[in-house]
Amino acid sequence: MKTENSIEIAATPEKSWAFIVEPEKVLIWSPYSKFEYTSDQRSGVGTTIHVEEKIPLPMPSLKVDFTIKEWIENEKIATEMTSGPGFLKEVEAKWLIEAIPSGSRVTYIENAEFSRSIIGKLFGFLSQLTADKDTRKMLLKLKGQVEA
Repeated sequence: MKTENSIEIAATPEKSWAFIVEPEKVLIWSPYSKFEYTSDQRSGVGTTIHVEEKIPLPMPSLKVDFTIKEWIENEKIATEMTSGPGFLKEVEAKWLIEAIPSGSRVTYIENAEFSRSIIGKLFGFLSQLTADKDTRKMLLKLKGQVEA
């Protein structure tokens, strides 16, 4: 499953970037209840991140670990899942920030592959139904925080 959405933000790429990489700012607008760096390194390729997301199912939260595969300050960050629940086979996420005359264009791209288990198929189906709407909602919250 792939989702991709963009939004224009009336702020510099540097300001938008801060809301994507600083844990206390990420928690303000993202669906995460936890976002923390789990390595001593806090930027660049090889940095590790742990996130937890509250989901509307009888599970306490979705817990996933990522490693940063690409980092271009104020322009791009790409992550890859290194561990997570069994129903998730693979997750790759990218944030792209482009300078535009009115500020910045922020794009979020996510590729997720689910297992063939019953739970994996259920999550895959539900994700397919809501991913686009949820991503747009997330980007609107990001815009509101960055522009505040």
